[in-house]
Amino acid sequence: MSQPGRHQVSLTYQPESARWGSWISLISAGFLLVAAGGVLLTGKAK
Repeated sequence: MSQPGRHQVSLTYQPESARWGSWISLISAGFLLVAAGGVLLTGKAK
């Protein structure tokens, strides 16, 4: 069984990388939404 507080300690120890990781995940999620919307719009246009 792994230590429960290990992940939390790493997040507090590296706030910069954690913040960048959240930003990257947010941007990638938004990009996927925009891409899916564009595909749906072009599919409807055709």
